[in-house]
Amino acid sequence: MQVTSGVSAKWVLILFLLFFILFGLKTLLEEYLERKGGR
Repeated sequence: MQVTSGVSAKWVLILFLLFFILFGLKTLLEEYLERKGGR
């Protein structure tokens, strides 16, 4: 039981990190495009 919960917790953490990284990259990309095409 504890092994299963540990594995699922690890996967939740991995998915959360992936989502956070993708969100950060999307924000940086939008900011870069705004700066590049703003002028």
